[in-house]
Amino acid sequence: MRNIVDEKNIMQAITINGSLFQLVKVIGPLMGGSVAGIFSPNVSISLNAIAFMISGILLTRIKVQEIETSVEIEATQSGFLSSWKEGWQIVLNSKTLLASIIFGIFSVLTIQMIDAQIVTLFSEVFPNKPGFTGWAISAIGIGSLFVVILLNKLKKISKFGWFFGTGSLLIGVMTVGFGFLSDYNFIVLAIFLSIIGGIGNGLTFTAVNYIIQTEPPKEAIGRVTGIIDSLMSILFIAGPLLGGLLITQLGVLTAFKTIGLALSIIGMAGIFLQNLIWKQNKSAKVQIEVKVKVKVKEGNESC
Repeated sequence: MRNIVDEKNIMQAITINGSLFQLVKVIGPLMGGSVAGIFSPNVSISLNAIAFMISGILLTRIKVQEIETSVEIEATQSGFLSSWKEGWQIVLNSKTLLASIIFGIFSVLTIQMIDAQIVTLFSEVFPNKPGFTGWAISAIGIGSLFVVILLNKLKKISKFGWFFGTGSLLIGVMTVGFGFLSDYNFIVLAIFLSIIGGIGNGLTFTAVNYIIQTEPPKEAIGRVTGIIDSLMSILFIAGPLLGGLLITQLGVLTAFKTIGLALSIIGMAGIFLQNLIWKQNKSAKVQIEVKVKVKVKEGNESC
């Protein structure tokens, strides 16, 4: 993204991208289900393939800003393990990046643990209303879309604790609330909790993408992004497995309460201890940038 837009427009670009991402999470399943229901799944899949082709054509029209990229060439030549190691050195030397990634991991892991189990939960709480599950999932997307659109007015994020901490807290509140749904059996409460959780998801989503684009040196964004994407891929596998295990051991309602309470505590810690957790060592950041620039210079000389 920093190769496409100016530095001053990074926040706006991230929120626009995020709002579209959350919007299609709501509209996409509805459109896909409607097309598959009216015609057939084959037609839906064919339209999906056409959409990918159109996206590829549009991407070829994007103009990328000219920046130094020799470090990426050097990374390719030096091999995967070397690039992976250097990326982790950047992450571990940046307290802001490391703290944000840890909070992001807990948030995503929790979402993945409950995402696959929402159907189980709502089947138990609302056994005669299967449509309620779709409503709740769409409400999460609507909450995320709403907050991402509001954040479009911001120029930058300076207090990461408010974003990561509040995001984790709101997702935790939603999860705990879902654990008490059987006591109320009220769909409006489920929709309200879903919107709250969606807002928390939107805050975390925006903060993670912003810090990826702004915290690492330009020349190292690819490496840091690769590390974060790899971690997220692991969570997409581990989350449902852990969620299923907890539900098997504790029951679906108790599992939601336990997971939500843990994430709420983590979120409050992020809010109240943000000055300690996200206190960036400026000299360390300068040192990281100097190291990366030296590698770029070495790459230019070798080329």
